[in-house]
Amino acid sequence: MIKFLRKKLDSQIKTLLKNSSWVIYSFIFGTLLAFVRSIIVARGLGAELFGIYAVITAFIGTLQAIFNLNLGAVVIKYGSTYKTENREDKIVSLVKLCFLASSVAIVISVLIVSGFVLFSYDTFIKAPGLGWFAILYSIAASGLFFTQISKGTLRLYFKFKSNSIVQMVIDFIEVLLIFLSLYFFPKNLNMFLLAILVSRLVNNVIPNIAAFRELIPELRTHLDASISLIKSQFKQIGYFAFHNSLAKTLQTLINTGDILIIGLFAGSPTQAGFYSVGKRVAFSILALTDPLVSSIYPQLCLLYAENKISEIKRMILKLSMMAAVPATVLVLIAFFFHEIIMKTLYGPEYIAAGETFYLLTGASLISAVFFWIHPLLQALDLLKIRLKIYLIGISAGLISAYFLVPLYGSKGMAFSLILVNLTMPYFLIHYSLKKLNESKIENKEIN
Repeated sequence: MIKFLRKKLDSQIKTLLKNSSWVIYSFIFGTLLAFVRSIIVARGLGAELFGIYAVITAFIGTLQAIFNLNLGAVVIKYGSTYKTENREDKIVSLVKLCFLASSVAIVISVLIVSGFVLFSYDTFIKAPGLGWFAILYSIAASGLFFTQISKGTLRLYFKFKSNSIVQMVIDFIEVLLIFLSLYFFPKNLNMFLLAILVSRLVNNVIPNIAAFRELIPELRTHLDASISLIKSQFKQIGYFAFHNSLAKTLQTLINTGDILIIGLFAGSPTQAGFYSVGKRVAFSILALTDPLVSSIYPQLCLLYAENKISEIKRMILKLSMMAAVPATVLVLIAFFFHEIIMKTLYGPEYIAAGETFYLLTGASLISAVFFWIHPLLQALDLLKIRLKIYLIGISAGLISAYFLVPLYGSKGMAFSLILVNLTMPYFLIHYSLKKLNESKIENKEIN
């Protein structure tokens, strides 16, 4: 059996899996702990309090997504060129530029969140007296801006092991803090939120320190490199960063804005709680594919730069077929056992989330099978096309949610997400294959 699988995997997929191994271990471990955490929190708070927490964090996440520049992709894209030129000094300059830009973005995002809390709190958060948490959480969570840069630099140098181990330890500490807060202070939302703040700070500070220590041997002699070294590329880098960031923001809105929409349209935080636990279980299939998203991007950039169009097509076809198997199994399990799963994991209070769970499982299947779409679009520089399709998807989701959520609650939002996940991949795949075919024809003409 092992020999058969080895024959089926071409060299590019083997390289991808090799480069992704520690990322996969870390991500699966973190996903399992996040799954356990969701059970602890859902049971410890109850559906209503859990829904309030889910809406607040979705509110902060949605606002911060607008200002998150997602500069890890910038480090990989331009750092790859500098690396092939043996210009580590330019890589240091690029990282410094990204950290400077992220610092400005963090300040702006925290100010914006604070403004919304002060002047429009009741519109988004249906729980009085929690404005303090919203502001502090925006500060603690903004460390993710820096973490993305650190992880992008680590991927550039294919350094995964030690940082992945650090991340696993931090994930365990986070779950332990949350468990202790709910064990000693059951259904005490304020103490739980304090534990969340501490865990967010730890989760964003320590990985950056660990990444810096791991990268020092590679970049030690160039730490004094000036940002001005890459001044001539500021415009080019800014163009890519803006369009990529905007696309990632829209993607985040699609992935996390759904809970905020329920908070706005459903009128009950309990529905947000049902949707949140259903989505947590349904999207657990992505534990198998999300690590590959991070690792496949540098590989696709290299293959496209080397004009290996046929290898790209063969690679994404095989990956889709491999991902379809576990995704299909999960959908069948969800369809037949959704109530039993919800009751067993979260308790009788969450049985009503069963239908939402199996509907969302269908949406997760689509994301899992076509996990390579977004990094491929980045590699092909189809950023404008991606933006247009994201806008179409978001518009379709908002319109359908406006009519469905007030009537069907969490199930209505699940239907809307399925609509979005069916519409967008069709167009994204169409334009990706079109670009690949055009590139293949151009290369033949040149040769």
